[in-house]
Amino acid sequence: MMDASGIEQAGSFATVGGPNKYKKATSSRGKVKKVAEKFKKGMSDSKRIERFVKTGSSEPFNVAGADNDTTSYTLQYYTNALMKKIFLILFTVFLISCNDKMTVKENYNNGNLKSIEIFDEMMLIDSSIYYYENEPAVKAVKWWKEGEAYYEKDFFINGKLQREGRLLKDNFRVGKWNLYSPKGYLNEIIEYMDIGNKEYLNQSWKLDKNSDTLSEGNYYKLIRMKDTISYSDVNRIHFYLKQPIFQDRDVYVLIPKKGEDLKSNFENEALIKWDTVNSMSVVFSQHPIYSKLKYDVLFDIAPRRKGNDTIYGILLEKSTNTKVDYDFVTRKIYFKLPYFSK
Repeated sequence: MMDASGIEQAGSFATVGGPNKYKKATSSRGKVKKVAEKFKKGMSDSKRIERFVKTGSSEPFNVAGADNDTTSYTLQYYTNALMKKIFLILFTVFLISCNDKMTVKENYNNGNLKSIEIFDEMMLIDSSIYYYENEPAVKAVKWWKEGEAYYEKDFFINGKLQREGRLLKDNFRVGKWNLYSPKGYLNEIIEYMDIGNKEYLNQSWKLDKNSDTLSEGNYYKLIRMKDTISYSDVNRIHFYLKQPIFQDRDVYVLIPKKGEDLKSNFENEALIKWDTVNSMSVVFSQHPIYSKLKYDVLFDIAPRRKGNDTIYGILLEKSTNTKVDYDFVTRKIYFKLPYFSK
């Protein structure tokens, strides 16, 4: 077990299986079902294993937690497909038969440690450690809550932190992730969002060795916005797009029209109507200064209610395209701007 600050050494684990070559099977598919049924009746876990599973060799797979006893066991089989089905049945029964927390160690085919995971009532809990196949080095660590991973750290083979950030639904990255160089300094920040129940790379910031922002990446800067306003006032919003994907093109902002019900993860964005806010270069096309601000968007928006509220929208880049299948390409940056109306 570990917390998000680092990695503890694993405790003691019972070893199940060995690194020897596979041998001829002594169980058939029909017998496996009977074995699984008998396996659950009237014996300690170790006695069940000894009686119904012949000791032999297979891929190493290590289990601890049943009867505080260490038992080496395996199934012998003719084919890999049959082995996987047999193993799944018996391992599932084994998990069901245990009421306490159980630590599981899995190994690669070459015998090296692959992962260490902790289960409670068949759900992953605490933290899981994953290793490189050919080096005794930690590759990744995930932290779990109610069977779902919520945080991950990945490591270079030299032990330095490679990246870290929050998770949604196990491998679904959300929020701002920090990316590090092999030497250990922060060199990029990437923001992921849940857009239509899919992971979306929304913004990125490039950094130097001093963690100062470089003139690279693709993100917006919020120049102006009040976090608290009167219900009778309007909130003036000023966006500036840093490092656009399409050079020398105007940007736009899309805001849902009044009365439209946009979902918080934008899953229905194609089904609602939007208001388009042009860049300052379009709105003030005759102005000697503002007409040059292609990447600035300025607009006012009135509160919808008193109390906490959020402005949802899309900052949009658009470029014409010469291909015959479509007229333009776009790059979207989604935003959610919370504020309070009193």
